[in-house]
Amino acid sequence: MPMVEEAGAPISELIERWVAGDAAAAEEIYQRYYARAWRFGKRLLRRDEDAEEVAQQALASGLEGLKGGARPERFTGWILGIVRHAALKGWKIDRRERATESLSLPAKGGPRTELVQREMEGILQEALARLDEHDQRIVELRVVQKMKREDVAPRLGMSLSTLDRHLERALTNLREALSRHFTTLVLFEAPREGPITWASVQELRPSFRRAFEVRHLEEASLEETAARLGAPVATVEARLKHAYEQLRCGPDDDFSTARAEWQARRNE
Repeated sequence: MPMVEEAGAPISELIERWVAGDAAAAEEIYQRYYARAWRFGKRLLRRDEDAEEVAQQALASGLEGLKGGARPERFTGWILGIVRHAALKGWKIDRRERATESLSLPAKGGPRTELVQREMEGILQEALARLDEHDQRIVELRVVQKMKREDVAPRLGMSLSTLDRHLERALTNLREALSRHFTTLVLFEAPREGPITWASVQELRPSFRRAFEVRHLEEASLEETAARLGAPVATVEARLKHAYEQLRCGPDDDFSTARAEWQARRNE
């Protein structure tokens, strides 16, 4: 969920304070404009976690831009422009590839989880059966067989844009049909087995991985991590939160295995 926007000092005053070195002003700018950036990112990207990341990136870039001399006449529009630019330029806005996001539901270990896996596969098949035959065929070719859109479109006699639109609609319908069942997977998710490894850290998104590396592998404090990444503390905390969720760990877990492997790689 996005943070709540709050009234406060004029943005021009906050900008001047931030440029003068007032970190609290940067935090206030971040808190005030994050929700707007998040909502706009959600409109572009549709997924909460993607909207969260581009909002964080846009605000971090905006704060850096202010330090570099940028003085936008309309701050909100400027920030939203950075959000749009980040979304369009970044790897996560490629809607053609987003549409082919995996629908598989891999089991995470243990007999109970395997039971849930089989149940969810049945639910997925039922949801697929509710699609019309045309959309089922598109999902089959693009998602299951992983054919390129350039090959699928002429095969089905449609333009690339029409194919993208139909596939996006089909996947949206599938996700909506499945969404009410997702809590089952969360309730029965197996706990992490074994230590956090450097290989598992490398699987994180780049911004999450870098925050994790500085904070837990280089063992910097939260404030030091924020300073080294050039991002507000709130941004670093959000990135770490996502890293913990993906690694299925907490900030106080033992990261000595990953740290030793990481240090060995650096010394090679």
